[in-house]
Amino acid sequence: MTVDRINEENRPLYNSRVIKICLECLIDRHPQIDSHGVLVASGITPQEIEDPAHWFSQRQADAFIDAVMEKTDDPNFPREAGRHYAKTVSLGPMKQYALGLLNMGLVFRAISRMYAIFSRGAVLRFRKLGATQVEIVSTPADGVDEKAYQCDNRIGIFEAVGQIFRNRFNTVDHPECRYRGDAVCRYIISWERSGLQRLQHARNLSLPVFLLTAAIAFPLLPREAWTVLFLTLLGVTASLFYAIERITNRKLTGIITQQGAMAEGVMENDRLHYSSAVLFKNLGQVVSTVCETDRLIDEISAVMAGQLPFDRGAFMIANREGTRLIFRGGYGFTEDQERLMASLPIPVDTPATNDLIVKVFHSRKPILSESAEGLKDQISAENLKSVLNVGNRSLNAVPIVYEDQSLGVLIVDNHLSTPMPQSDVSILMAIASQTAVGIINARSYQQLRENEARYRLLADNVSDIIWILDLASRKFTYVSPSVDAILDYTPEETMALSLAQILPSESAVKVEKAMATELGKEREADADPHRTRTIAAENIRKDGTTIWTEIITRFLRNNSGKPTHILGITRDISERRRTEKEKARLQERLQRAEKLEALGTLAGGVAHDLNNILSGIVGYPDLLLMDLPDDSPLRQSILAIKKSGQKAAAIVQDLLTLARRSPVNKLVMGLNTVVTEYLNSPEHQGLDQDHPAIAFKIRLSDDALNIRGSAVHLSKVIMNLVRNAAEAMPAGGCVTIVTRNIYLDTPVNNFELIPEGEFALLSVTDEGVGISAQDLQRLFDPFYSKKRLKRSGSGLGTTIIWSTIKDHDGYIDVSSVEGEGTRFDIYLPFTREEIDPAAAPLLLEDYLGDETVLVVDDVQEQREITVKMLSKLGYRATALASGEEAVGFFKTRRVDLLVLDMIMPPGIDGLETYRRVSEYHPHQKAVIASGYSESEQVKEVQRLGAGAYVRKPFTLEQIGHAVRTELDRTR
Repeated sequence: MTVDRINEENRPLYNSRVIKICLECLIDRHPQIDSHGVLVASGITPQEIEDPAHWFSQRQADAFIDAVMEKTDDPNFPREAGRHYAKTVSLGPMKQYALGLLNMGLVFRAISRMYAIFSRGAVLRFRKLGATQVEIVSTPADGVDEKAYQCDNRIGIFEAVGQIFRNRFNTVDHPECRYRGDAVCRYIISWERSGLQRLQHARNLSLPVFLLTAAIAFPLLPREAWTVLFLTLLGVTASLFYAIERITNRKLTGIITQQGAMAEGVMENDRLHYSSAVLFKNLGQVVSTVCETDRLIDEISAVMAGQLPFDRGAFMIANREGTRLIFRGGYGFTEDQERLMASLPIPVDTPATNDLIVKVFHSRKPILSESAEGLKDQISAENLKSVLNVGNRSLNAVPIVYEDQSLGVLIVDNHLSTPMPQSDVSILMAIASQTAVGIINARSYQQLRENEARYRLLADNVSDIIWILDLASRKFTYVSPSVDAILDYTPEETMALSLAQILPSESAVKVEKAMATELGKEREADADPHRTRTIAAENIRKDGTTIWTEIITRFLRNNSGKPTHILGITRDISERRRTEKEKARLQERLQRAEKLEALGTLAGGVAHDLNNILSGIVGYPDLLLMDLPDDSPLRQSILAIKKSGQKAAAIVQDLLTLARRSPVNKLVMGLNTVVTEYLNSPEHQGLDQDHPAIAFKIRLSDDALNIRGSAVHLSKVIMNLVRNAAEAMPAGGCVTIVTRNIYLDTPVNNFELIPEGEFALLSVTDEGVGISAQDLQRLFDPFYSKKRLKRSGSGLGTTIIWSTIKDHDGYIDVSSVEGEGTRFDIYLPFTREEIDPAAAPLLLEDYLGDETVLVVDDVQEQREITVKMLSKLGYRATALASGEEAVGFFKTRRVDLLVLDMIMPPGIDGLETYRRVSEYHPHQKAVIASGYSESEQVKEVQRLGAGAYVRKPFTLEQIGHAVRTELDRTR
C-alpha cells in the first residue's frame, strides 16, 4: 500500500457528532445490542465520540457501519439514523438554528451551505424549485470514496427536517444516484405548508377581499347592513393579523432564547479555547526556560493543577537506561504518598506484561478508563495500586514520547463517571508531548554542560595546542593551556601575539598562502565545508628557538555557512622528524643490504661453478708433482699452474666472502696477532714499496682481548683497509693502525647502529683526501670505486670488508672529512676463551690408507680428480654421479667412507642422500665436499653423523687429511 493511499484512508472526513447520532439511534432502536462492543469492533473510543472537535476517516465510518449492520442485520439503519437527527439532542446549535428560520426552503439552503460542519466527504448544491420544493445535488469531494449507506443517511436527514417543523417527514424523491450508475446523487424534497403559513396566506388575502366586498356591498345594502358587514369583515381581518402577530412574537421570543443559548455555547467554547491557549502558553514558558528535569515536572504539575479538571496527576519517567519508571513528580498527592511512589520503581525492560503503565510505555498509546476500580489487577506494585485507586476514580494514562522514544507515562484521575472527551485526551497528549520536549531539552542541556566540562578538561589537558583564530583580525580568540609546554607562552600571551610573532617568515608565508587557497575554494560549488588542511611549519618559542609542528585546520562557520574563524590543532613533531630521518637512514642501509644480498646470490652461484672447474687446476698439479723427479724441468711449469689455480681459488674465495657464503672456520685468536701477521706478509711489504711516501704508525694494545674468527678473512679485511688508506694519500702521509678494548654502555648510532657491549676495536686512519657525504652512503656498494682507471682494485674491496665483518657478527663505523682524512672503526665481539695450541704439521704418510671410499658428485671432472687423489693415497675409491645412484648402491653394499657433494641438481641433494643412506647404514662415515658454503644443510648432515667439511677446490693434503681424520674418528 502506498503512502498516498494510507494518508487518504486516514483523512478526517466526518465529525464525531455524525457517529454519535448514529450511536444514539442504535441504542434507541436496538437497546439489546452492546453499543460499546460496536465501538471496539470499529476501533472508535468513547472519548473520540464525546469530543465535538474530533473527526473520523472514511475507513472508521465504514468500520462503524459494518459493525452496526453485522449486529442489527437492519439494511434501513443508515436512513433511520438520518431520521434520528429530528429528535436527537446531539444536533445542538444546528437544530436550534433551523427552528429559528421558520422557512423550510431557507433550512435546506442552510443545510447545503453548512453541511461541511458535519462532513467533508461531499459537496451539496441547493436549488429552489417552488414554494414547497427544493433540489439538492451531492457530489463526493476529491479523493473521497463515499458508500451507498451515506446516500441513504442523507435521505433520512432530508426527511427528518420536516419532522422538526410539522412532526412529519418530508417527501424525498431520488431520481439520480451514484450507486445506480449516475454521476451524482440528486434529491427532490417536497413538503406541505405549515398552519402559520396558511394563516399568513389567509391574512394576505383577507384585506383585499374585505375591501372588495365592502366596495361592492356599499351601493347595494342599506347603510346599517353595510356597516354591520364592514365591521364584521374588519374584525375578521384584524383577528387574523392579531393571531399571526401573537404567533410570530412567540416564535421570535423562542428564537431569541435559542440564540442566547447558542451564544452561551459559543462563549463557553471560546472560554475553553482561551483556557487551552493559556495552558499551552504557560507550558511553553516552562519548557523553554526550565533546564532541570525535576523542576520542569514540578512546574508542569503546578500548571496542570490550576488549569485542568483532574484531581491528581503523576509523572512516571524512565531512567537513562530505559529499564524502569520512577515517580519524578505530580500533584494532588500527600507527601507520604509521593514518598511511597518514589520508592516503587516500575520495571519496563520486559514489554510482555499486563501492567497498565508498562503497556502504555511500550505501546506509546493512551489507556483511558471510566473507573480505576476495573484496573486494580493491571497495576503491578501493590502499594502503587493503593495510591492510585483511592476512591472510585477514573484512571487515565498517556505516554510521554519524543520522536518514537518512550520517556515515561503521565497518569491522571478524577471523580468524573462519564468518559473523558477526546479534547481532554488531546490536551493530555499535548501536555505529555511538551513534557517530552522539556525532558529532552533538560537532558540535552545537562549533556551539553557535561560535554562542555569534558571538552574543557580535554582542551586544558591535551598535549597538543588547540586554538581558534579570527579570520578578519588574524588574532587568536582561544588558545589551550598546552601552549605553555610547547612554546613556553601562556594562553593570554599567545592571544596577544600576531602570526608573524609566532611563525618564522617562511612558515608564515606558507600558512597565509594555505589560508588564501582554502578561502578561494569557498567560491567552488562542490567545496567540502568540513574539509581539513594539514601544514608542517616551524614555530617560534618564547626563548627564540624554533620547533617543527604539524598544524591541522578547518573553518568554523556562521549560520549562513560563511567561514569566520579557523579551528586548529598544533602538534609538536620534532621527535617525529628525528624518527623520520632515522627511518630514512635505516632505509638506505636496508637498500644497501639488499644490493649486497642480490649480488651475493649471483656471486655465490658463479663461485660454486668456478670451484668445480678449479678443482682440476688445483688438484692435478699435486698428482703430477708426486710422479716427477725433483730435477724435472716440468716441475716449475706445474707449480706455476698450481699457483695460478690457487690465485683463481682466492678470487672465488672473495666472491664467496661477498656472498657471505664462504665457510668461515672461526677459531680463537688474538687481534694483535692477525694485524702483526699481515704487517709481516709479502702483500704489505709490496704495498710499502709501492708507496714510499707513506708512513705506518702501529699502536697495538698490550691487553687486547681475544676474538673468534677466521685469520685468513680478517687478514684480508686489514689488507683492504690499509691499501685503501695508502691510495687515499697520493702526496704521502701517515696510516695509523690501532687495536684496543672498548665497552659501549649505550648504543652508538653513527654509520650504523652499534649496540652496547664489549668489543675488540680495530681502527685504521689516514690523512688522505677524505670521502664526501654522498660517496660515504655508497661506500660499501659492490663495484663502486673512485679509483682511477688501471690502478689497483676491482671495486669489491670495501664490499668484502662489509661481508666479512658481518660474517664475524661485527660492526663498522666510518667517519671522514674531505681534505682531512678517513677513519674506519671495526667492532668485533670479544671472547675470553684461550687460544688453542698449534697442532703439529702432518706428513704425507699420515694421509695414507687402504679403506674403501665412495665419491658421489654430479660433476664428472670432480669425480675423476677426487678418485685419482684418493687412489694415489692408497684408498680403494669408486664414484657415482647422483644421490639416487648412491642410495641404490647402499641397498646391497657398503663402503668405509662416503665423500658426498651437497648440491647435485636436478636430483636429491647431499642432505637427503645421507638421510636415506642412514636408513640402511645408520653409522655410515662421511666427508662433505662442496664448492658452495658451510650452510645449514651441511650442519644438518653433520648433526646426522657426517664428519668434516672440505671446501672445493681442495688440495691433496686437504682431502687426505679430512678422509683420514673421519676414518680414524670413533663414535
